[in-house]
Amino acid sequence: MTEFATAEVILTLMVPPAHETDMVDWLMARAEAPGFFSFAGRGHGEAPSTMTVREQVAGRREGVAFQLLCPAERAHNLLAGLEQDFAGTGLRYWLLPVLGSGRL
Repeated sequence: MTEFATAEVILTLMVPPAHETDMVDWLMARAEAPGFFSFAGRGHGEAPSTMTVREQVAGRREGVAFQLLCPAERAHNLLAGLEQDFAGTGLRYWLLPVLGSGRL
């Protein structure tokens, strides 16, 4: 395991299900994203005005989460590309610092 203090981050992307395939294709085409995880996700607690009636009744918004472990600079480069190519799609993201990583 690496020591605490890396310049790596976890970039999490929450994508509406309608854009899942587009996101997979987009990430697979980027050298900055040599590997990533994807899994089903559900958003709870969204402002009702941003949810469809179906989502309000269910109490959640369906989505697909993508996670990448990468250097912070690479994550910012990916975000710049995403901002251009996925503007207006409802994509949400967040970055988390990584204290350590490795293989066991």
